[in-house]
Amino acid sequence: MCCFRARRETTRRRLRRLPRRSARPIPCLARRVLDEPSEGIQPNINQQIGRVIASLRDEVKIAIFLIEQSFDFAFGLANEFVALNRGSVVFLEHKAHASHEKLLERVSV
Repeated sequence: MCCFRARRETTRRRLRRLPRRSARPIPCLARRVLDEPSEGIQPNINQQIGRVIASLRDEVKIAIFLIEQSFDFAFGLANEFVALNRGSVVFLEHKAHASHEKLLERVSV
């Protein structure tokens, strides 16, 4: 438990250094976190999962923090994008201003 507290405190210190607008997506962590919901699932089931996530986002109006390796799956669902590199924010953009290519360049290995 003490490791969790230390990590949380480290995260808080890092967030305090971010510009105010950069810290905006962080409160959604307390709402719903989906860690790779499409991992190892058949493509037709992935489409259903995507529709459920979209309805939660649009109809129920809850914030969802989506962690996903499938770029196209995540890009189709997200309203805002945050790309991290070794714990630092390297890209933060609303979908209306985000370029598919520019974001893909930031998250590609």
